[in-house]
Amino acid sequence: MTISDRLTSFGSRALGLVLSGVAAGLLLWLALWIDARFDRDPTPEAAVPSSAEIRTGLAHVWSHFEPWTGRSVNFHPGAPKDTRITPVVLVAVWVGLSLLLFAVIPTRRRPRLPPSIIALLILSGWLILDVRWQWELWERLSMTRDRYAGLSFEERVRAAPDAKLVGLVQEIRERLPSDPTRLLLLSADPHGALSYRTRYHLMPHRVHVGLSELPAPTQVVPGDYVLVLLPLRSVRFDRAKGRLVGSDSEIPAEPIHAIPRFGTLYRIKEGS
Repeated sequence: MTISDRLTSFGSRALGLVLSGVAAGLLLWLALWIDARFDRDPTPEAAVPSSAEIRTGLAHVWSHFEPWTGRSVNFHPGAPKDTRITPVVLVAVWVGLSLLLFAVIPTRRRPRLPPSIIALLILSGWLILDVRWQWELWERLSMTRDRYAGLSFEERVRAAPDAKLVGLVQEIRERLPSDPTRLLLLSADPHGALSYRTRYHLMPHRVHVGLSELPAPTQVVPGDYVLVLLPLRSVRFDRAKGRLVGSDSEIPAEPIHAIPRFGTLYRIKEGS
């Protein structure tokens, strides 16, 4: 194959790729318009959405920003909650339509769907989504810099979203021994964010989470601590007996410190 033939083949592929991508985008836009037109409020007052309104809706989805949350390390929503058609779905449909249209474009100088074209379109879709993700990471970085830059560790803790929890946990820490001790954390939501953040802020104490019921007396020893987070109906303190009372267990204990609307710290005592 001569250089001229190679250039002609390359130009044919490039033109076909551009045309298929543009055509796929137009078809996708038409599909979105039809979906918005026929899936709307049936009342007479409901107006047919215009192209500008559809563009505004798409811009809102693509520019959606979610700040750091407790699940950010493992989960990226990519769109506002309850979004019907997410950017991932849009890009996947666009790539699929582009491949289909490229395959049916008539030509005499190339196979119907070269592997290089498949790879290029998939890579293009991935790059589109990755650019959006990198933009969101940059926004999060800017937000983090504005909140924490130039602060000491203690100041950063006080500036954190759970600063109020830190203050409550600090009251508990002040009643615990200076050396790491064993503490059982009981909560109505034993695997919730409050339980795990409380455990984090109580480090280096050995905090056991995942409990919503009082353990058996054989599972604790005198000197252990129990932190009961409110509200927890399955555990109560019987002052007359001096015991923590659960559904199937009673343990001798003494209250150490109570924080309204947060919880109470107890210490396990000798007794039978």
